[in-house]
Amino acid sequence: MNDHPNYHDGEEETGHIETGVESSVIWRWTAIAAAVSLIVNLILYFVGVANDWIPDDMPAATDAFNLVTVILASVIPVVVFGALMVYLANHAPRASRLFEIILLVVLIVAVMVPFTLPDIDDSFRYVLVAMHIVTASTILLLTRLPEN
Repeated sequence: MNDHPNYHDGEEETGHIETGVESSVIWRWTAIAAAVSLIVNLILYFVGVANDWIPDDMPAATDAFNLVTVILASVIPVVVFGALMVYLANHAPRASRLFEIILLVVLIVAVMVPFTLPDIDDSFRYVLVAMHIVTASTILLLTRLPEN
């Protein structure tokens, strides 16, 4: 007999937890996280534009950066990771832990990318890093979901 309250007898070997977060709860929180990511990144974008931290004349490495790409880059990763969280919650043991590990690897790579871009001002670089951190932080909230 095992002592862990969330496991049935015999389930500890597979690692599947009996009580988990419903898919509808994950999708609801994914929508909230996407909205938060979008709003905060739009604030960063407009503050950056108003203070000339984001240049009008983009360097070649960032010429695709504009309002539309900020919107897409704020929402799409949150939705993709929400879908991954739904999948992991249904198919993988200890989904939240696995999800956090995947997210931390992605966050490290995402924060490093602006530092590899040539010919951009530091102020623009820091705005990009802040946007990446905001999006990753909202995704990380998905691992902290309540049961219902």
